[in-house]
Amino acid sequence: MRSLYLRSLLFSCMALCTSLPCVSHCASSIRKAGDIHGAFSSNGDSSRPFDLTGTIDAFDPAGFVLADETGAYSLSTTGCGYTLSGGDNWTTGHIVKVKGGLFPAANGMQTIGLVTGIQIIGKGDVRKPVDAAASDIACGMHDYSTVRLTGVAMACKPDEIDPHWSWLLLRTTSATAKISIRNADFSDSAKKSYIDALITVTGTALPSRGKRRFADSRVFVPSPDSIVIVKPADADPFDKAPRIRTFSYFRPRTVAELHRNRISGLVVANWDNGKFLLQTAGDEPLFVDMMSGTPPPERGSMVKAVGFITPNVSTLRMSEAIFKNADLPKLPMPEAIDITAEQLVFDTNGNRRVKIGLNGRLIRMQGKVQSVPDGMSLSDRLHILSGKLPISVYIGNIPLDRWPKTGDTIEVTGICHMSFLSISPHTDYSNIGGIEIIPGDGDGIKTISQRPWWTPTRFTLVATMLLLLLSGSLIWNRVLKRLAERRGRALFRERIAHATAELRVAERTRLAIELHDSIAQSLTGVAFHVTAADKALKSGKDTAIRHIDTATKILQHSRVDLRRCIWDLRNDALELDDFAEAIRRTAMPVLDDAEIDIDFRIPRKRMSDSTAHTILSVIRELTSNSVRHGNSGKVLVSGKIENGRLIFSVKDNGSGFPAAEQNVQSTGHFGLDGITERIRRLNGTVTIGNLEGGGAAVTISIPLPGTEGMN
Repeated sequence: MRSLYLRSLLFSCMALCTSLPCVSHCASSIRKAGDIHGAFSSNGDSSRPFDLTGTIDAFDPAGFVLADETGAYSLSTTGCGYTLSGGDNWTTGHIVKVKGGLFPAANGMQTIGLVTGIQIIGKGDVRKPVDAAASDIACGMHDYSTVRLTGVAMACKPDEIDPHWSWLLLRTTSATAKISIRNADFSDSAKKSYIDALITVTGTALPSRGKRRFADSRVFVPSPDSIVIVKPADADPFDKAPRIRTFSYFRPRTVAELHRNRISGLVVANWDNGKFLLQTAGDEPLFVDMMSGTPPPERGSMVKAVGFITPNVSTLRMSEAIFKNADLPKLPMPEAIDITAEQLVFDTNGNRRVKIGLNGRLIRMQGKVQSVPDGMSLSDRLHILSGKLPISVYIGNIPLDRWPKTGDTIEVTGICHMSFLSISPHTDYSNIGGIEIIPGDGDGIKTISQRPWWTPTRFTLVATMLLLLLSGSLIWNRVLKRLAERRGRALFRERIAHATAELRVAERTRLAIELHDSIAQSLTGVAFHVTAADKALKSGKDTAIRHIDTATKILQHSRVDLRRCIWDLRNDALELDDFAEAIRRTAMPVLDDAEIDIDFRIPRKRMSDSTAHTILSVIRELTSNSVRHGNSGKVLVSGKIENGRLIFSVKDNGSGFPAAEQNVQSTGHFGLDGITERIRRLNGTVTIGNLEGGGAAVTISIPLPGTEGMN
């Protein structure tokens, strides 16, 4: 506490050293101690100088209290070269002139006055201490005043925030006062001598500061001389302390409650390493809190206990107790009362009415374990569900291997312990804060039925595992499917590439055959006619001319065939799904100015690539013959499937075929023979004829495998 207070003062002192020269010019000085309390309430100043004249009334942990006719205030001398006691120069009763500055504390809730100069003016009278009530000090009525209290020291506890300080709890007839003492000034033996002694304390009432800024005011005692023992504590409290014979005469705020009282009885249960329940001879339960560092007695032992009694809602409670084993007739353990949580909290009509009379009694209750503390938990309570209400069960006295499991149905036999919460700090009324059962030992908890193996948690775990397994299977199947699709596409591409390569090989073979069968034969014919013409020149001119004309025609036809082979290499008509369009593209180069009409009703997918290529080549050849030899102006191409055969024809409006078949060698034209040979390879037939009214017609029929009977 002091270190935190000093840090705040030092921080403010540093600010004072840098800002006081400026403050003296920016704000008017405070001249009265009573004006300090409102120094920052009506303006936005961050600091105010003061120039006060008054009497040193008392000392506090960081400085002194200056009082004048308007009031008093605590001023700090920390960091300014002055000691707390004042040394040989100044002390309580001196009239002094003090200069310094006021600053808001670091928490923003209080004002700190830092002293920079003190001038002794004279010696005055020291104000007499005010006989104050502890309740008035707690509410701040006597802040910055020297007060005197009389009461019984109940306990002396170390400060958990600042180890340099301790709290002496003084029980008075009005309330319990908190006395702040410095450990360096009070020995352990002196602190021990105060317990249960009637003492008078003189000190300075100060508001709480630092982290306890919202706590009640306390009394600061500057030295051991400020505490006077009026009546020392009994040397043997187990024989001298008043004996409690009945609880009926205890009432709040009575003098009889100030000192320790003694009582004897049977220890029914103990818990939390410092609490136990005493069953008296009058069958009245008494909850006992041990003095810090004192272990509780064993369950089932007869003891005498001495401590401070405080009335509770339904029972008495003893605090800061000590005990010793007593050679007394052993009392029987009380009988357990069977009850449910609903019966404990509600009446028969369902209205909330806690049976406070069962507080401290032995009860038996069944319930289902909802939670058990694990190894990492600091709690030593498990929770059961009795009906629809949760109840806590203390298991600190039970070995770990005998703890029930979550989901078990158990029967608990133990003390009913109710905690109470104050409804308002201004009243004595309380409310139930919680209910717990404290078993005496391991026998106080019996397992009626263990939790089923198929618990909701395990069901959720199994369902989660199955869901994860299913999700993993689906993901794995999806991965395998994608891998199979990827490999299938790769295999399909390989097959397409292989088929394309085979098709290219077949096409190259076909072109080689055509080049051999047509162009090679034609060139052979040309060579034959040139040789014949050379021989004919010796016998007659006409025969030589005829051979040369025939060779010329053969060369022209060979040139056309070669152009068509090159066209086949570059043509992509086989890739089209619309075969009529494929026919149109194939025939366009040989049409010249002639028109073509196409009615081809055979789907492309019904023909293999070899068949489709043959059909396109035949139609091109027939179209070329119609235009070149028949002088046609219009060509009609039609096709259909009939009785499992592919039938198509090429008709024109030209001169038609001659009545007598001419010698192809003499005309230099081998087209009809090539068409017939190609169709024969497909097991097809070729029909050649003329149309009535003029024109030629060639009809071709090719069988389609697996299409018998289809139209």
